[in-house]
Amino acid sequence: MSPRMSVVIPVYNAASDLQHCLASLSGSTIRPLECIVVDDGSTDDSVKIAAEHGAKVLSTNGRFGPARARNIGAKAAK
Repeated sequence: MSPRMSVVIPVYNAASDLQHCLASLSGSTIRPLECIVVDDGSTDDSVKIAAEHGAKVLSTNGRFGPARARNIGAKAAK
């Protein structure tokens, strides 16, 4: 049986890094159960890129930092 995991990615204005991260995740031999990207108030294309890769996109509804973003993602994870 393959391991089951959720991937939580907090992001703030990191569109190019997120693109690379999600592309690498897509090429992984271990497929996550889900990929959750938590946007922490980005003003770039981070949300658009996450959605294009099929990630579940959540928001901190402002700029609160990576810890809050990770906690929101962990709480939403299956």
